[in-house]
Amino acid sequence: MDTDTPFVCMAHNKKSFEILCFRCNTLLCPRCCASHNHEDTTKNHYNHVDDIKLSLQRHLTNNYDINNNNNNNNNNNNNNNNNNNYSDSDSNNNNQVNSEGRSKECDGTTTDFILQKTKAIWTDLKSSTIRYQSLTSTEKRIISYFQRITQLLNKQGNILMEPIVKEKETIFENFQKSIKELQQLVQVSNLCKLDNSEFVDRSNEQSALDHQKNTGNGRYRIEETMESVKNCQTLLKFIQLETDLFPKHCENSEDLTSPYQGDINSAVLDNLTKIFMKEETAKTRMQLLDYLLENNMDTSGYEELIEQSIRITTKPIEKPRSYILSTLAETGATLIDVSSNSVEELSSQYNLCGAMVKAGDSIYVFGGGGENQKDENKYFKFSTQTMSLVAAQEMKEVYLGEMLSACYDGHDHIYIISNFNKTSIHRFNIKTSKYECCHKPFAIGDLSKDTHTLQFFNPTGLKRRLEDCHTFSNGGDKPVAACTDGHGNIYIFYPKDFIRFNIDTKVKSQINSILKYSIDAKLSLTYHSNPKEIGGECIYIVGEGVIRYSIESKQFTQIIGDFQYSRSVCSSIIIDQKN
Repeated sequence: MDTDTPFVCMAHNKKSFEILCFRCNTLLCPRCCASHNHEDTTKNHYNHVDDIKLSLQRHLTNNYDINNNNNNNNNNNNNNNNNNNYSDSDSNNNNQVNSEGRSKECDGTTTDFILQKTKAIWTDLKSSTIRYQSLTSTEKRIISYFQRITQLLNKQGNILMEPIVKEKETIFENFQKSIKELQQLVQVSNLCKLDNSEFVDRSNEQSALDHQKNTGNGRYRIEETMESVKNCQTLLKFIQLETDLFPKHCENSEDLTSPYQGDINSAVLDNLTKIFMKEETAKTRMQLLDYLLENNMDTSGYEELIEQSIRITTKPIEKPRSYILSTLAETGATLIDVSSNSVEELSSQYNLCGAMVKAGDSIYVFGGGGENQKDENKYFKFSTQTMSLVAAQEMKEVYLGEMLSACYDGHDHIYIISNFNKTSIHRFNIKTSKYECCHKPFAIGDLSKDTHTLQFFNPTGLKRRLEDCHTFSNGGDKPVAACTDGHGNIYIFYPKDFIRFNIDTKVKSQINSILKYSIDAKLSLTYHSNPKEIGGECIYIVGEGVIRYSIESKQFTQIIGDFQYSRSVCSSIIIDQKN
């Protein structure tokens, strides 16, 4: 938008723009939004500037206080924060941002498009880094081989490397574009921190970006940044680490806001329109091919033999596949391919109905069952690389009982809580295979089907406190399954209801009021963070068949029909196959 034009809606009495439609990249006033919402191509594709600012701070800054922001939203919307109240996510006021980052505007449910954008950029940075480093590894193997032979072979090697170098250059350019986009979004996010009446003049300071250009520009700096992308688990961690690329304060704030007469909202919206307009310039896309070095020759051969025997061939890279490992009530397990909707039986003499948790390339199952509970005090280890059971051993010097829960701390330990004995908390060292009673700080949650409570343990002493328990009822129904998404949300399935509970806000939300399936058996829920084959986050309900629930579309789909499998009180877990 031309900054010389008044930043108001000329069609509706110069009302201020408050909404951005991300489908058509158009700014809207509240009256524009009402008519815009009735167009099928643009319906539910917009966010309010307040939600945009909150989202920018939530996902791109490290000083975002979810409690303070929730309190502000609640004051604006007159929401009730009583933990025991039932909050329907479809009945909240317009400016509320729920635990998934979704907002309500103009009687429509909209998606957090800032979150979508940052996720897309982070996914692109991650995939570019993995691909670039994989190509670099292949390139180094080629160089190492040709260094052992003659200059002629080195010349031939450079010819063979040409397509690899070309693809690396393409990735290099795309990576630079992604970093530039992220820098622009972070700068807009920094604008949100400024008060309309106070501006910090940093025009005399050398910007961190200029410093980066003068001291670290070029391929070395990009590869160094890629290494940072590889080592960072989250986008926010990457932004915090790379302070040269992403300054924590807004550079030249007066220059950025003066065209808008100091109106931060106008500056944020206009800069976003410019950023998303540039998105029309698509990054270069290439078919992904794997480069294999073939060296079927004796180095003492002749030139013609060398040229004929050493060459680069390509083959399409198979897409990674996703599986659900699900145990059975009797013995063994099944491996469900959610990409092809097929089932493979994994036979075993053991009953594997215990607590299942993934740690690295292994899946551990603690406790089992079977006739006379013969496998109750065993633990099992399943390899995700060979897709087979590789260990079955007794849990020595410890008895944990039945109905176990387990979680992995991301390092060396798996923590196990016995639902048979609520005071029993142990941890298992995956390197030494040793158990010990846990006395160190750790927080574990447990959903009780009998008392309708979600219980948290004090991380400083592993003792349950009253304020660490959240109690709610659901019309007398008991929960039959639950899972977490790793981002503070717990999904709980009741026989006739499906809800989400956010740990930070303590808000319980109904995420689907009309259930296509009524489930009363004790089945398992499994969360899948990014199944590309269905285009979004989803939850699998595993029983005699498999039902997939899309969080984005709120639709149930039965992907596997009913089999003669009994899975009551059984576990399941997602396995994402690596390239």
